[in-house]
Amino acid sequence: MRKEDVRRIYDGNIFRHKADEYAEKQRQKARAKRERQAEKEKAKVATKQQAEKDGEHSRQDSGGWGGGGELDPIVGWRGV
Repeated sequence: MRKEDVRRIYDGNIFRHKADEYAEKQRQKARAKRERQAEKEKAKVATKQQAEKDGEHSRQDSGGWGGGGELDPIVGWRGV
């Protein structure tokens, strides 16, 4: 044990010191968790935006939701 730790034990500050260390460690863990959650949320939004963007391109390329084809008055919708 270090000299300062022994002094803290005798005057009671060791408990406060350890509590402060523990509280700081918990704050660091919480901060890291919030940052991970923010990164996940940002990635989720970016993925969703990319999917919407890709969906718009595929609808434009195919001429609509049907994926190509034409409307036949007798048969109905038929793919081409």
